[in-house]
Amino acid sequence: MELKFRAYNKITNTMLPNNSMKAICINSERLTLEEFESLELMRFTGFKDCNGIEIYEGDTLIDVDVILEEGVKLEDTKQQVYWCEKDGCWKLDNTFSQNKKEGWYLGKDLQDFRLKVSGNIYENALS
Repeated sequence: MELKFRAYNKITNTMLPNNSMKAICINSERLTLEEFESLELMRFTGFKDCNGIEIYEGDTLIDVDVILEEGVKLEDTKQQVYWCEKDGCWKLDNTFSQNKKEGWYLGKDLQDFRLKVSGNIYENALS
């Protein structure tokens, strides 16, 4: 698996294009401490969603086959992707609080369900 990252700039509230990460790494000595600390780095999980989109740490996924009850919006079912240090794997948070304390194995969920990236926790904060 290729080691990839993307970055979100917390000062400008923008996602940096993936190809800019190489420039950041190569030119890191030119970044000021403030510029570097403004970046939120997200690792590529090695997985893709049902549409072939790469899944990164902090992405939110939704199940495209969910049958919803009246009044419940699909956007309400967003679950964030996170790295579980304890288990040494990528997980999908299955809690209402989305606090990364409990989750399912991302690889297994991607086999069992049709999940797609709906955003990320930086550009589309979870409530």
